[in-house]
Formats: sequence, C-alpha cells, structure tokens
Amino acid sequence: MVFTSRQLQEKCREHQCDLYAVFVDPPKAFDTVNRSALWKILRKIGCQSGFIDIIRSFHDGMRVCVIERGEKSLEFGLLNGTKQGCMLAPMLFSIFFAMMMLVAFKDCNTGVGIRLPTDGDVFNIRRL
Repeated sequence: MVFTSRQLQEKCREHQCDLYAVFVDPPKAFDTVNRSALWKILRKIGCQSGFIDIIRSFHDGMRVCVIERGEKSLEFGLLNGTKQGCMLAPMLFSIFFAMMMLVAFKDCNTGVGIRLPTDGDVFNIRRL
C-alpha cells in the first residue's frame, strides 16, 4: 500500500496532476456508524423493510463488556457501529460512507475525474 501511494504521488507530480487522498481507520470508522441513520439510508436506497428488520435484529440490543487485565467490566449497551465480525459490516459501512459522501458533495460542482485504462489516457506515456 505504501508503494502504491508513493507511485501515485510520483506519477501525479510528473504529470502535474492534483492528488487527493483520504485515509480511513476501518475499525474506528465501523464503530462510528449511526445505526438509526443507517436504517434510514437502507430504506432510502430501496431495501425492503423485512430485510432491514433482519439486519437490525443483529444490532439492536447489543451488549458488550471490556476486559482489562483479566477483569470483566459490567455489560453496557452499544448504540453505534456495525457488529464486529459480522459479514455484513463492510457492506453496511460502505453503503453508509457512500451516502455520506453523496450528501457532503451534493452541491459541489468540482470533483476528481477518474480515468480508466480503457480511456487510453490514464497517464501521458509520451511524457515518460
């Protein structure tokens, strides 16, 4: 990943292109998902109520405890985040994050163009 990041920086510098990077810490990001907003988002993108209820049943009523030096704390409820170890967690986070980006940039008229190798112009080979 470091190599890829350095290559992108180097190529963008060579071709005088702007580079924008975002670094996300997935464990922390997964823990900050607002569940009530997630259920609304799922409904908004067309998920059926029954499906949302099933996913919600995995998350509602979650209780956790902290173990420190072998001692367990009292259990407490967890109201935010996706369920750790759940196979749906990455997908739920991706949906949540994508919608967050749509809302954040809805009034933005500039953006980052994404070019594909099929466009024939990812980087100008002649400059190399």
